[in-house]
Amino acid sequence: MQIKANNTTVKNAVLALLLGAAFLNGCQTSPTADRKTEQAAEVARLKALSPEALANVAMAAADKRWQQLVAGEYKAAFESFTAASKVGIDSDFLLGYVTNLNAKGAKSRSAKCEAARCEVKMDLTVNIKIPKIAPRLMEIPHREVWVLDDTGLKMIRGTAR
Repeated sequence: MQIKANNTTVKNAVLALLLGAAFLNGCQTSPTADRKTEQAAEVARLKALSPEALANVAMAAADKRWQQLVAGEYKAAFESFTAASKVGIDSDFLLGYVTNLNAKGAKSRSAKCEAARCEVKMDLTVNIKIPKIAPRLMEIPHREVWVLDDTGLKMIRGTAR
């Protein structure tokens, strides 16, 4: 059996195939959509946690952030801030902060969460220069506030007091 087709029929068939391929391609999820879906699932998981379990997650997030800061991974640590806390600064802000503080490490001691807000108490290890004596590592108390928003558990940048 032989099929005869004129140019218009061939053009219409090709056009239909291209449109069908474009339609099917548009139905695929994009990496951004996948990331948003993963993010929403993570936020839902965090919201379902008890305050004690959320406190443990907040302590781990605070410890991870300080590990990143001490390792010089300022861009990664910068992503820990809420969107509002990022306004007016960039990751270079953290470089100056850690350098001026001379931080060498941090360890969370405790955390208390109420609703979507967690307060994490930490000990920062800093290198203090003592005149006429060798520098000393000292622990100083530090407090961070973390909130659970639509993007996950994020830190609120403190203001100067």
